[in-house]
Amino acid sequence: MILHFVNPDYKIPPVNVKVDGQVDVKVDSLHVLDLYRKSLLGLGRKPKVLPPNTKGKDKNKDKVRIVLSALKLHEAGVDFRPTKSLLDISFDRGKLIVPTIIVDDATETALLNLIAFERVHVGAGNEVTSFVSFMDDLIDSAQDVSLLHSSMIIHINIGSEKAVADLFNGLSRDMTPDPANSVQMVYDQLDNYCKRKRNQWRANLAHTYFKNPWAFLSLFAAIFLILLTTTQTFYAIVSYHRPPK
Repeated sequence: MILHFVNPDYKIPPVNVKVDGQVDVKVDSLHVLDLYRKSLLGLGRKPKVLPPNTKGKDKNKDKVRIVLSALKLHEAGVDFRPTKSLLDISFDRGKLIVPTIIVDDATETALLNLIAFERVHVGAGNEVTSFVSFMDDLIDSAQDVSLLHSSMIIHINIGSEKAVADLFNGLSRDMTPDPANSVQMVYDQLDNYCKRKRNQWRANLAHTYFKNPWAFLSLFAAIFLILLTTTQTFYAIVSYHRPPK
């Protein structure tokens, strides 16, 4: 009953089924806030951590990492896909998987309490803190929020897109995400992907010509005319050097 109240969108997994057909889920939680956090992570799921050989041995661990905003990532060819659990942040083949979030008047208070819970309880994990820091990296302006909203990642139930940007930018102050969290691996994958020029060229081609059907038709017509001109020139040269008998 509490789970349905604090997180109505969470579907309780059928762990044990009672005789009367009702689902009985056994979850050890300290209080309602802890239970709410576990529902965001997916009850019973363990957070991903980096392999032991990558902890503390990163040659670039002291390097300042520059994370591109959602708009710049999109321009570099990254597509955004929504997911539900905070543990599912990942990147693969140009697709960035980001948890969905409903931003309303209670969001700031809820996230602040969850961040405080993770700071106070040693060993509880750092997933919510890492998620908020990750969202702050993605969001620099209202345009970034608009892009994430159109990708079904952010659902806005407050005043404006700028208000959402200000919310995440304010929450992440003085935040230090866990370097062993799997989100750090996503940063490296995004950095390597965006450095490849071919991904930027492909994204620029897609955004410029393939989003608008008329622009695509114009490009196709131009290529077709170039091919015709090339073919005509080729036959003209052949005819000059080998005139018909």
